[in-house]
Amino acid sequence: KKFLIEDYDGSLMINGVPCTFLNKDNTCQIYEVRPVACREYPHTAQFGFHRRSRMNAQNTLVCPAAYEIVKRLMSIHPIKK
Repeated sequence: KKFLIEDYDGSLMINGVPCTFLNKDNTCQIYEVRPVACREYPHTAQFGFHRRSRMNAQNTLVCPAAYEIVKRLMSIHPIKK
């Protein structure tokens, strides 16, 4: 229980950054039983992706896949000033 917290939708997610279960080589110690939030990371395929801009921006700093997805979205839908 001390390693997990409840997410906005009631699912469990890791309580800590970096993750308690992350090995030094960035592999997961609990990969086979990881929480839903970890399985769905970086959450780019979830409904409401566009409403979580802060989380998505933070993910681009640590996740190459998230960075590439946001970069492609910005090229398709440029921000208008």
